[in-house]
Amino acid sequence: MSPYFHPPPKTGERCPHTRQVIVPDHTVVAIALNEETEAHYMCALLNCSCTRLIVKGYVVLHPSPHVLTHLGIPQFRSKYSLHNDLAELSRSCHEKTAAGVPVTDLEEQIDELAAELWGLTDKEMAAIRESLAILSPPRKKRGKEGAVKAIPEEADEENEDDA
Repeated sequence: MSPYFHPPPKTGERCPHTRQVIVPDHTVVAIALNEETEAHYMCALLNCSCTRLIVKGYVVLHPSPHVLTHLGIPQFRSKYSLHNDLAELSRSCHEKTAAGVPVTDLEEQIDELAAELWGLTDKEMAAIRESLAILSPPRKKRGKEGAVKAIPEEADEENEDDA
């Protein structure tokens, strides 16, 4: 799951990891929602590839609440199975991420449902993913002490020869 959008704690709750009260600053956008399922629905759509591409193209330094007006996220409706499916996938992503389990498969499912919600074709989703890959270079790996490890170009070339 993206490190950018997470469902907020309920009113009066503290962060489950630090036990501190969460207060949004200039790099965080707080969105008031009515229930946990709605928050997970919003998380799924805010973290899908198409939304991330829009935000990457729109936000220069820090997110701002007005970016939400450009995303076209439909209001959550519990009677729509597609909305509930997106919420459940988000919930699963958060659980797996907390356990250190990769969620690439779940993110792909979220992308598929988001594409269905917005009427995007497979070809359009492929173009979105390709654009994101260009705009989002891979993150550098960190060592045990937190230091960034540079991967020598020779190592990359050796791996290409093995392929």
